[in-house]
Amino acid sequence: MAAPDLKREIVPVPEWGEDATVIIGELSATDRVAFSECVGAKENEHRHYTALGLTYFIINEDGTRTFEDSEAELLAGKNVNVLLRLFEVAKKLNGLHAAVEDVEKN
Repeated sequence: MAAPDLKREIVPVPEWGEDATVIIGELSATDRVAFSECVGAKENEHRHYTALGLTYFIINEDGTRTFEDSEAELLAGKNVNVLLRLFEVAKKLNGLHAAVEDVEKN
């Protein structure tokens, strides 16, 4: 059980500063359920979906989330092209392309 099986990818974000990077992580089963419930919750229907999602995917070196759900609006204020680039990495790493497309259609 101690085997580190969650993938992560370090992504350069030069728009946020010289040598700036973020770590995008693969979600555990528990975190994936929490992510799905959060983005599907009625109270979040008008929030910026990409920024809210990134609060789950951007992690610290120890694997903990860098941002809480409540900080999605802070991320939503950043360059949308950067957010979309990071979210694409997160979707690929987590195998979420079909699931995200379904959410975006609704």
